[in-house]
Amino acid sequence: MIAAFRVLLPFNLYVPTGEKLSWLLLKVQNLDCKVYPPYQADIDYRDFSEESSESIEVLLGRLKAVRDPQPSQNIRINNKTTAKANVLHIDFHKDDFNRNIPEEGELPIYDPPLETAFSVTNKILTLLRTILKASSIKPITPHSVLWRMDYFNDDGSDLAIEEDRLRGHFATRFKWQIIGITDTIWTSIKQLSPEYSPPVWETLLLDAYSLLPELGPALVLAYSTIETLVTAVANQLAINDRKLSDWWKWLNSRNNYWQEPSIADKADTLLKVLSGKSLKSDAQLWGVFQEIRKARNSFVHNGILKIGKNEVTFDKAMQLLAKTQDIISWFESNLSLETISYKPDQKIEVVMSRRI
Repeated sequence: MIAAFRVLLPFNLYVPTGEKLSWLLLKVQNLDCKVYPPYQADIDYRDFSEESSESIEVLLGRLKAVRDPQPSQNIRINNKTTAKANVLHIDFHKDDFNRNIPEEGELPIYDPPLETAFSVTNKILTLLRTILKASSIKPITPHSVLWRMDYFNDDGSDLAIEEDRLRGHFATRFKWQIIGITDTIWTSIKQLSPEYSPPVWETLLLDAYSLLPELGPALVLAYSTIETLVTAVANQLAINDRKLSDWWKWLNSRNNYWQEPSIADKADTLLKVLSGKSLKSDAQLWGVFQEIRKARNSFVHNGILKIGKNEVTFDKAMQLLAKTQDIISWFESNLSLETISYKPDQKIEVVMSRRI
């Protein structure tokens, strides 16, 4: 039996016209894998915009290779015309795959596991990135791309329909930020003085969200958001207190950087000395701060996004980013800051309909 795994890449590859790339054979976890050369499909991520009227089901049907790839009008390689390739196809071979339909409320069973399918895909992409020195080629996850897995007979023909057996899986990720501007929103610009600038930590957190679905860089920037906020608050409090300002300058300008207070020290003990308050007094937010710190350190020092022994999932990263805003709100509501985030007086309701 064949499990055909296809993924729509979030970047384009270009293949010289007329060159026939060969497929690759791999052995992964007792599975025979056949990796096909990347090909051009009649679909790209622009088809998933908020204005698209096509259903996801129709778009998935366009994931197959086009019969006549359209040549690029602008890209040439070795003086040859090229064609865009944006889909990677891997066949996994086994005598049989678990295709049981899950009970109501149960999660589906993927066979081969999604971790295996994406691991093989990312191995190919990582090698291409290394060989080509192409920074735009990045690892992908089930939450960052459109993918489907279909099951076929060994000769590639369709399986017979069985009521208690699946013939495939698919999933996609949507990232739509609907920016609605009402008269109230537009005129609220006048409420802010021309000299107003958003605090740095607010800008950093928005930038962290913009990096998604790249979880590692997003959480590194989330930590930088907290670091910038805590440092700015502590500096402001210390400078405003004549008795502590000289001590604070000495404390933060030691000969060796490791003798200076850490961000955790500033958010806890030193903040308490300066203001009588500590982020640690809120156990939940303190726990969030520690998790973001550990995730950041894991990614920066080891290149792996983990909290302890657990890898950070997309849902976990989204939770941590949302809680970063809660940490900002705690500082802005508990301490008198010179600059705070702008909070609109009125919310707007946006409703979006999209065919699945």
